[in-house]
Parts: sequence; structure tokens; C-alpha cells
Amino acid sequence: MLDFMVALGLNKSINRLFASDGKKYVRQPQGIRNDVQYQISTIKHGSVFRNEWPPDLGPMCQDRAGTRFTTPKMDRWIHRLSEKDRFRSANNIAAELNYENDTQISARTVRRRLEDFNLRRRKPQKKPLLSSRNRKRRLAFGKAHKHWTSEDWQKVLFSDESKFNRVCSDGIRYVRRRIGESLKTQCVLKTLKHGGGNVMVWACFSRGGPGPICRINGIMDRFQYMDILKNTMLPFARNNMSDDFIFQNDNDPKHTARVVKQFFQEESITVLPWSSQSPDINPIENLWSIIKKTVQDSMPRRCTEVIRNNGYWTKY
Repeated sequence: MLDFMVALGLNKSINRLFASDGKKYVRQPQGIRNDVQYQISTIKHGSVFRNEWPPDLGPMCQDRAGTRFTTPKMDRWIHRLSEKDRFRSANNIAAELNYENDTQISARTVRRRLEDFNLRRRKPQKKPLLSSRNRKRRLAFGKAHKHWTSEDWQKVLFSDESKFNRVCSDGIRYVRRRIGESLKTQCVLKTLKHGGGNVMVWACFSRGGPGPICRINGIMDRFQYMDILKNTMLPFARNNMSDDFIFQNDNDPKHTARVVKQFFQEESITVLPWSSQSPDINPIENLWSIIKKTVQDSMPRRCTEVIRNNGYWTKY
């Protein structure tokens, strides 16, 4: 029992300090997935804080059909523990419940009780971690531009960089298979070292339509960004935007470098003030999502069409 208590206490303390690379789930009622308390705040190169206990802690037992092993008081306790920390796992709750009450409640039973309270396990949305300073700037941006008209936004040229994988998506993918087919060829996701490579691009668009797209060689620094601004962005803006157009980019260090600011000043280009950690405000993020999905979903069909037509033209 002492070893169990020590492991329980240490694990609870340690896991609050370090983030997990694994999947996390949150208990949430249906229809409120955008609520702040049901989202994971993320930091570049990692996510933050968890409160998970190892799944081997706490007794696991199967409920017998028709037998209820929890009392109404225990049900309310399970409910309170989950409401207090929506990322708390069923194993975690079962371990504490069994330790405090000397019971043998399984994690499966806990999950069923939580489902009775309409709290089902869901994958949380991942959002950038916002500091109080970020939130103040985002609020200021929203209030300052809330009453802009369509004509005002038509002057804005949005820009951003994005990565396109050469082999497969970074997102979660699922496969439909039967029991025993986990290693069947058509059920296995093939991977390559370093993900098979990727292509970084810069692009811009406005209400009038998409602008040019430019491939980034290697890691883009302020000098390569300056080259894109001078030879790609500026000619497009001069030919397709109004003279008083407004350029938007985020607060990446290369975007706010001294030479870049000097370029905007010399060319009399107005830059839209932007808040850090705010990709959700930039509509080009939605455009990237559409492009990536279109490319990844259509390429297999395009290749099939080429083969079917013996190398001749396709409908795409």
C-alpha cells in the first residue's frame, strides 16, 4: 500500500510539470466543443500540462451484467472529479475513488457513469497558448476592426507561410479494419524517415482572389523574406491592389526585422497591426486547409485517372 501511495503522489506531481506527446481526451457535453475549458493550449514544439496517472494504478474490474457497483453518492463524486478537471482520465478517477472508499470500481464503470452525465471522451481542439498580453491585444484588434466594411477589408492583402508534406498528412488518420488485420498491407500507414520531406511556401490573397505562391528554399530568414516582398508581393500588389492597400503578416521575428520595417516605410506600405498567437483571425489559414485537403485527397484520383487513360489527358 505504501508503494502505491508513493507512486500515486509522485506521479501526480510530476505529470503536472511535464507535457505528454501522446493523445489526450477531454470530457465534454455535445455541442460546446469551442468552449475554452475543453481545449488544449499548445506551445510551438510541444503542448502543456497534464494530470494523468499511469493506467496500471488502481484496480480494474469488469461490471457484471445488471449489477451496479456504485452508489448515488459515488456517482456524484465521479461527476465532481471530472468537472473539476476535464482532462482527468477514467483510470485516474477510479484509482482515487477506490483508494478513498476501499472499493474495486473499474475505469470502465467510471466511463459509464460519466456518460450518464453526458460527459463523453472527445479529442480536444488544440489552440495556441494565450497570455494575458495576447488576449488584450486580440481584444484591442477586434474592437478596432469590428466595424470595418467590406470595402475596408478589400484593401487588405493577407499573407502567410505553410508547409506541404510530400508523402502524407501530419493530421490524425483512421483505417477501417477487422480483427486480426492490423498488419494487413492495406491497413498499414507507410512512413518514411523525417516524414518523407516537405515543401515550404509563401503566399498571399485578398478579397479579389488568390495571389502568387512562392517556394521557400530551406529555412526562410529575413533576407529571403525581403526578396519575396520585393520581387513577388510588391509587383502583385501594385498591379492588383489599390494604391492604399494594407499588408498583413504575423509577428514572426523575420516579419518584424529592422530591414523589413524599413522596406515598408520606404515603399509607403501600411502594415495591419497584428496580435501574436492569432492564426484563427487570419483567413488565409482556412485557405491553406482547403488547398492541403484538395491536394492530398485529389492526387490519388489524379494518378488513377492518368493510368486509366493510358497517359492521356484527364478531367482535372
